[in-house]
Amino acid sequence: MQSDIATLGAELFTNFDYAASDADDRRTWRARTQSMLVLPETDTEGDATGLYHVFSQSGSNYLADPELDSCTCPDMAHNDPENGCKHIRRVSLAIDETSLPARTESTDDYWTEFDATTTNIAEQIENLNERIQQLGTLLDAGLVAKAELADE
Repeated sequence: MQSDIATLGAELFTNFDYAASDADDRRTWRARTQSMLVLPETDTEGDATGLYHVFSQSGSNYLADPELDSCTCPDMAHNDPENGCKHIRRVSLAIDETSLPARTESTDDYWTEFDATTTNIAEQIENLNERIQQLGTLLDAGLVAKAELADE
């Protein structure tokens, strides 16, 4: 099963057979489906250097350069996959499909969007914490039963 990471789409999520796929396709599937945060390294002019910090769902972080097909992860060190590791693939996909800037592109819009997103997440967390405190107060006062909360 041959795949080109630039053309994989939604069918990957509905029709993908992990067990029947080769290692190359499984890397691409993981690049698309695993939680990763990709941050561009920025030069003094505010442009992307072409190096990207990839923070994986396992808590590890790696430095990836898709143009040089290099990454500091163990997969690249031990297996050197032909089409790159999942981190390189994730960076390439993010450059193609999101506002992640490619090498020499300005990072201004990316960081503006990033700041807005993190602010939004912080506000949502604050709202959830307030709701948790309110519910705890209601529980402590006996005004609401635990069973009622389970229905929310």
